[in-house]
Amino acid sequence: MGRLLVISGVPASGKSSYCQWLTWQGWTFINHDRANTATRPIDQTWWRLVVTGRAVDFLKVVTNGDRDVVLEFGFPMALLPQVERLKIAGVRHWWFDANHDTARTVFLARNQKAIREHKLDRLVPLAAFDNYVRDITAHHGQIREIFGSRVIETLLPNGSHLTFKEIQVWIDRYDESTV
Repeated sequence: MGRLLVISGVPASGKSSYCQWLTWQGWTFINHDRANTATRPIDQTWWRLVVTGRAVDFLKVVTNGDRDVVLEFGFPMALLPQVERLKIAGVRHWWFDANHDTARTVFLARNQKAIREHKLDRLVPLAAFDNYVRDITAHHGQIREIFGSRVIETLLPNGSHLTFKEIQVWIDRYDESTV
């Protein structure tokens, strides 16, 4: 039986990096931002189940498989109903939090690094970050209500991130305490 873990949160909080680390541990990584015609058919199928409100079916498909799956669910606010359905279905869904000013600084540094390394396909417009954070701020109470104790401050005020192992310990400890 496969396990499913869903990660959402503030841009630059380390969501993608953590999910990538899980792939090194044998997990399959689905990035909702990239679930399109260029991705594997199974990613497209799973993503369609999520965005059409079939969270229970999505959870069944994943848990009946033989792979552990992590979904990075970037969390556009229009998808709040799907997030609530995932929660009701019993999905382990975590919010990676960060001080927004610190996250913006990290985001800008990441874009500058992409420019220096001539990896322009990794650039994300600053306006996209600002819009996303504006939406997160506007829905802060609702996000806190949905995720409750499944919020982890992964990007610390000094600009450093929790290590992947620290994040994993946090998640494992929480999951063990709720069994």
